[in-house]
Amino acid sequence: MRCRDNRRAELHYSQLDDLDDHLSKTNTPQSLATAIIKGITGWYRNPNYQIPIPRYDRISSNTVLRKALTDQNTIGWGRMYSGQISQDFQTVHNVDRPQGSHNRHANAATLSDWASKLITLFFDQVEDQWKLRNEALHGRDRAENSLFHRAILQAKATRLYAYSGNLRALDRPILSQPLTTILDLPNISLEAWISQTEVTLLRCISDANDDHVQTNTIDDYFLRRRDG
Repeated sequence: MRCRDNRRAELHYSQLDDLDDHLSKTNTPQSLATAIIKGITGWYRNPNYQIPIPRYDRISSNTVLRKALTDQNTIGWGRMYSGQISQDFQTVHNVDRPQGSHNRHANAATLSDWASKLITLFFDQVEDQWKLRNEALHGRDRAENSLFHRAILQAKATRLYAYSGNLRALDRPILSQPLTTILDLPNISLEAWISQTEVTLLRCISDANDDHVQTNTIDDYFLRRRDG
């Protein structure tokens, strides 16, 4: 959910607007709605974000909202996306309801419905983010997926060739073919070449090691690109 990829960031901000609209349509007290938006926005920027309670100067130390915010700070604002919401949020929703609406059974139904709809919205937003991430990683169809897979294979082959200058002279024939020739191989052949070459390179690295011990994978010798 916190990936900074441009498309996912745009979706996130759009989802914040949807959350704001949802809280308004479900008659969420303004103080609570503002706090939820603030908490989710803060978490997006910092996974350990906590609402600074002292800023709520108009809230006395024993109010329900202060207790609810402290509780959610402890739970974690990002965990709202997995349905972990402070029960005191529902109490705030009840306390701020208009006079004459404090029928216990009616309140229970209303609060349960409010929480259920909010959690459902969060689940839907997680699913939308997951779908966008999946599309970015694997493509929208089989043809696009094949292109993405080929790009990954070509990048891996290029990384292997980047190590050629560090090989001992007797091991350099392993990468004797031009890189362009390797990159032009069909996906299946390219995948097989990478699999075989990785093993061979690891053996060369191991042979060059005084202890003849090799516990790393070939990728440990290259900088990794982090997802998202």
